[in-house]
Amino acid sequence: MKWWVFTDGHVAGPYSAETLGRRPSFNGHALVCEDPLAGEERPPWRRADSVPTLRALLEGRPFPPDPTLDDVADHRRLAERLSELESASRRNAAELKALAGRENQLRGELARKELALRELSRRLAAASSQAAAVEALEDGLRAVMEGLRGHEGEVRELGEQLKSLAGAANEAVDRADLAAAETAQEAAGALEAAKALVERSLKSARKALAKADDAMALAAEERAARAAGKPPKRRDRRPRPPVSGAELGLPDVTSVDPPKF
Repeated sequence: MKWWVFTDGHVAGPYSAETLGRRPSFNGHALVCEDPLAGEERPPWRRADSVPTLRALLEGRPFPPDPTLDDVADHRRLAERLSELESASRRNAAELKALAGRENQLRGELARKELALRELSRRLAAASSQAAAVEALEDGLRAVMEGLRGHEGEVRELGEQLKSLAGAANEAVDRADLAAAETAQEAAGALEAAKALVERSLKSARKALAKADDAMALAAEERAARAAGKPPKRRDRRPRPPVSGAELGLPDVTSVDPPKF
């Protein structure tokens, strides 16, 4: 009969009882299981010291020999190796912890990059729609330019007409300025004539007032003579010279030209 054995963290076998007895790692605490025949179910695992044949084999095994210097050296090397392995294990644990932190950091950056990518995709979609609108505007502008090219002759003719109208407008402005200057000169002349007329009218009014004063003085003398019982003095009456229209304050229609506006 052969046995499967579970030692050192793994299953080995199947071994015969004599082969198990020669394995250094085999002891009474090892788990063993009979190798089933074809078609049979695997029996449960048991401790080696619970199996009579294997317990007798373990009891009849001689004690191990005393350790030699080589065994001590091997043990020391094994202890050093275990210490190195423990140090390496601690370093590996620290590196794994750092890698875990770096992984979390990278995951956060990846999440931020995904958000930025979504925002960029949204902007690209908006830019694509705007680009389509710009292309449509460019097509419309090209159509307008092509339509204008077909009317270049009309545009030139319209420009010539505008130039001629601008020249006519400038000439009309010049004529208006000249007429305004002439009208200003005529108005100044009329103003001078009106001033002269006013002066002549004032002179005639003074003469008339002087004559009225003389007549009033003569009438006063006659009233005084009558009151005193004396005959009034006789004065030779000379013929009065004719009075011109200028002396009476009348305008001289032949000397003043009406202003032209």
